[in-house]
Amino acid sequence: NIDLPEESVDGVWACASLLHVKRHELPSVLKRIYKILRPNGILFIHVKKGKGEEERIEPSTPGIKRLFIFYEAEELISVVTQEGFTVTACYEPVMPKTEKTQWISCFARKAQ
Repeated sequence: NIDLPEESVDGVWACASLLHVKRHELPSVLKRIYKILRPNGILFIHVKKGKGEEERIEPSTPGIKRLFIFYEAEELISVVTQEGFTVTACYEPVMPKTEKTQWISCFARKAQ
């Protein structure tokens, strides 16, 4: 739950966090983020690129299963814009060759 007053923050940084939100719950999470952002507020989302979802144990969390939801850029842009945001940039950051995971970064803005 986001327990902040409406229009109380200038920006939300969701770096590798929303990828753990079930796909069908993401629109309601984005609605709540939209409400807490001030007019012209900025949203940053960073998710793993791909299709589908996977529950797995990561080396950083031994013994704990975590849900990962993967997105293609078009799908992420679609859900973000459906919740009232204007996407200002969406791209795949260049990662080191040792990094096997591909990512999508998306900047969006709340209307004034």
